[in-house]
Amino acid sequence: MKINNTINNQYTQKTSFKASLLDIMNNKYPKIAAQPVSSTNTMLPGAYAPVSTPVATNYNKTGNLFTLMMGRMTASASTAAAPVQTTAVDNNLKTPKLEGYKNNLRSMFQNNQAVIYAMVPRTFNAKDTDGNGLIEGNEESGTFINMIERLDELKSYGVNTLHWLPINPPGVFSAKGDSGSVYAPADYLSIDPLLDDPKNQKNVYEEAKEAINECHKRGIRVMVDLPSCMSSDLYAERFNDLSAVDADGKPKTPEGWEDIKMFKVWEDADKKILNPALVDYHKKFVDMCIDLGIDGIRADVSRAKSPEFWDIIIAYARSKDPEFAMLAETYTYEDASPMKNMPADRPEEALKAGFDSYYGQYHIFPIWKASDFHKFVTENLEMTHKSGFDKGKSIIGSFATHDDKSAMSNGGAEYCMLTNIAQATLPMLNPYIVSGFESGDRYIYDYANKMLDVSFNDLMKKPRYNKVINAIMAEQNSPKFIELEKKLEVNKDEVIPYTKIEALMKSPKANMKLKDLQKDEEFGEVIDFLSTFKLTKDSIIHYAHNEQIDIFNRSRKPGGHNPEIGKHFGKLMNEFRKQYYDVVGAKGSSYMPLKVKGDDRDDVIAYARHNHGKTLVVVMNKNVHSGHRVKVIVPGLKASQILTDLSPEYGQKSVWKAENGAIDMELGMARGHIFEIDDPNIEQLVLESGGKVYKQNM
Repeated sequence: MKINNTINNQYTQKTSFKASLLDIMNNKYPKIAAQPVSSTNTMLPGAYAPVSTPVATNYNKTGNLFTLMMGRMTASASTAAAPVQTTAVDNNLKTPKLEGYKNNLRSMFQNNQAVIYAMVPRTFNAKDTDGNGLIEGNEESGTFINMIERLDELKSYGVNTLHWLPINPPGVFSAKGDSGSVYAPADYLSIDPLLDDPKNQKNVYEEAKEAINECHKRGIRVMVDLPSCMSSDLYAERFNDLSAVDADGKPKTPEGWEDIKMFKVWEDADKKILNPALVDYHKKFVDMCIDLGIDGIRADVSRAKSPEFWDIIIAYARSKDPEFAMLAETYTYEDASPMKNMPADRPEEALKAGFDSYYGQYHIFPIWKASDFHKFVTENLEMTHKSGFDKGKSIIGSFATHDDKSAMSNGGAEYCMLTNIAQATLPMLNPYIVSGFESGDRYIYDYANKMLDVSFNDLMKKPRYNKVINAIMAEQNSPKFIELEKKLEVNKDEVIPYTKIEALMKSPKANMKLKDLQKDEEFGEVIDFLSTFKLTKDSIIHYAHNEQIDIFNRSRKPGGHNPEIGKHFGKLMNEFRKQYYDVVGAKGSSYMPLKVKGDDRDDVIAYARHNHGKTLVVVMNKNVHSGHRVKVIVPGLKASQILTDLSPEYGQKSVWKAENGAIDMELGMARGHIFEIDDPNIEQLVLESGGKVYKQNM
């Protein structure tokens, strides 16, 4: 399907973004519901328009400003990029839900049975044919349809749940990268048409349903990300009913994030009256998810909204589907992510509000000592037993998420496989990995934070840039636009080179590459301005976070050079975890920290898991630089015990020997091992030796 993206790079024409924006503000256009826009014209690289959903069409009585804008422009510019083969869309083509499928994701979370794979859909199966890391010209982005090609691969890793990072269209103002952060949505109730397969006759909404059906056929559940905040675009559009401001009337912005603004959660905080418009907006997001066939939601920075808010939204979702799962991005370590304008983490409150699982703190595993590790695990288990908690509240194996540096940066493939062992054996845990982990992607992007390799004219052919430049140029003294600038907190002291921008638009030098134009004596100040101006500075570059998966650009498929990581993970999830589920995951299973002698550096983690007379002992050396000679104390162990490692072999070899009451070990660096032992009374013996036994609250 083709989405028509109109372009007009003459700021003087009344079809400019700002002029049209002002016309809408002044009610010169009729208010209509957002509708999909289609065309057989060539789609320009990097261009997009939000595609409405049935839920959005019913909900948006005043019309979505962003969609209206894109629908009102008329295509006028050509591009040097090779044309993309497109198929005319047939909006009558529908995707029925899979017959006989029944969601059970909530039960899977509660029973530690979800194995989760997080992905950025627009990059998951992108086809970077020239190898420069970017998807340009005729190259194919990740789409709902080409995602299907890799589902069987994910099954080989033991994955049974997908976490789709946000699938909404990103905003334009203050955007980061060439496509905008997936966490800065222009509209919660639309789907990013970049996820559309232009060769498929269905519209992108129906293609999403098709991908979900294909997941369900394979026993894979789908969880979609609910962003915590909104883009500057949505903030300005819904300023009166959704947008939060501080005491000075300035936008509430999470510290360090200029491209997103916070929602107004309370209508009256003192009286504990929630903002009804925000509640309604999120209910409609749930409606969209249910209609698509989504099995659950991952709530980004769930603390951005109050427990009272979540109590309503979760209850609403469960009224539609009792098995609808809810995962909260919330932590337990208060200093892990403090933010201005953001409430502190309160995982207990989130779980009591109805969330089934939460993130926890495994992402700081690299800086923990063994004692820190045990402290976190046991405190989490104790928390789940507190009054007011439903049984089965779990945690995810957040050793590597999209917010963290590549797991490879912590010690290479050996470190990654060490965390695989932890994920396979820890209590109250649903394993979780992020796209690229399975092959050791270090998320090194050669283009990162470099200026876009295009000319000024090429830049203006892309609606996301054209709109902003036109907004800067057209009717800059209009009271309506000044009001918009205030909403977005633009620095009024900034000197905007209007005359130079106007001259550049008419000059042959507009065909120069931006990096060359920046050095030009005549027009260099225009590029300098765009490189520092709040609304453009991060979108004129390929903004990216060092060693983190790219969520800002049309980039390559995540992947590295260590497929053994995925094979190791798959072996543990498909074989070990299923065979020993009664010990590591089921009701009644216990967790016992074991003492380690000779570990002066507090690097060696040892624990036992036990249930129904079966016992596993897990030993892991966190040190990725050197081995350790230690003695793990295992009450009840006999010297005659044959110790066979149940985890797949990798890295530097270890040597071990059973003794009465202990395992003598020469551990390789970053090595982990799992042993089944004949020790049916270990729980009693651990207690008698002064240790503790912790139970899963299933």
